[in-house]
Amino acid sequence: MSRVKNNKTNIYSIFDGMAEIYRVKYSGDVYQFRYYDQDSRKHYRRSLRTRDLETAINLARDHAMDILGKKKNGVALFGERLIDLISEYIVYRSHSVSSGLITEGRLGTIRTILKKLPLILGENIKVSELDKNSLYNYVHQRKELSPTVKLVTIRNEQAVINHLVNYFYERERFPFPRFIFEEIKIRKDDVGIRDTFTPNEYKKLTNYFKTFCSLKNCGSKLELRERNIIRNYILILANTGLRVGELKQLRWNDIKEFELATAEDGYEINLVRLVIRGETSKVRATREITVRGGEYLKRLKELKVEGDDKDLVIPHLPYRTYQKNWYKLMEAIGINDHKDRNITYYSMRHYFITLMVSKNENVANIAKITGTSINHIENTYLKFNQSMSRLAALSSIKS
Repeated sequence: MSRVKNNKTNIYSIFDGMAEIYRVKYSGDVYQFRYYDQDSRKHYRRSLRTRDLETAINLARDHAMDILGKKKNGVALFGERLIDLISEYIVYRSHSVSSGLITEGRLGTIRTILKKLPLILGENIKVSELDKNSLYNYVHQRKELSPTVKLVTIRNEQAVINHLVNYFYERERFPFPRFIFEEIKIRKDDVGIRDTFTPNEYKKLTNYFKTFCSLKNCGSKLELRERNIIRNYILILANTGLRVGELKQLRWNDIKEFELATAEDGYEINLVRLVIRGETSKVRATREITVRGGEYLKRLKELKVEGDDKDLVIPHLPYRTYQKNWYKLMEAIGINDHKDRNITYYSMRHYFITLMVSKNENVANIAKITGTSINHIENTYLKFNQSMSRLAALSSIKS
């Protein structure tokens, strides 16, 4: 090893000059590592995160040996595409579902967020073409894709993106540990906003179901079956307050009991006792609840093909089928701005909680039924306006 004169300071070469360690003016005395790849004629750089010379030399040797090993095994140092890393990361995160660390719903959210990156940065962009400021204007870039996306959503997306970056950085396949994003300032009141139906819109929706699920309005018996599944899926969400992912992972053996009861208004209602398994819930906690909507579960059982109690309550339908029918429903009841308002299947849960709060139901009970915290209910759903409160008081959830 020999000392090399250069504009940089404290420069030491290793591997016959193919690699070196050094300090630069703004590195805070932390040693940097550089390797010159003769095949691609490019430099591979990274921080060694130490100010100690002996430690830096040992780390540099390890990095150089690792690079040589990768080259021997045909691993590209500079040619990896971001889109390929995203696919690999999603597979990695899918193992977290099987081990119970995250839910299927969370995995779907991660997949949706990351698949937007190639649309912003370019389908074939390589990791070597990125720097830590490539997404500094992410808010603007993201709003070009979806003008109505909320800042809270964007901030959550940034955390997911940087989790991916750090994952590959720790495996020495990304040149920096995180993107730098422009600071987002979010008002406290904005965090709690939820997109939901008005009572009148919900009434229009339930009234339209009879037309929606009539054979004459369906092209086939298969389409009729799909529409009936979606109809009952929506009504169960609105009557139970379940998260979309919780309902889609509910199994018949999670249904413990049906009960015919009389509500305070004198009408008979169908109650059902459900166990929401922790591995299917966002909060990873099992809860047992009694809620309305038993008749809709019974309807789904009539649509059930042969199977056993371990089968899913909601039969599998393609994502496109859910989206196509949702758009048809929204158009039919006159909610043409549902995309701008972000009215989705998940809005049924918001409608359930908002209506329960407006009827002065005990907040602790609402939190227990819906599997969330009292603070979340208070900070999110107690903010609806008085006109919404009055309309809700005059309505009731369809049962």
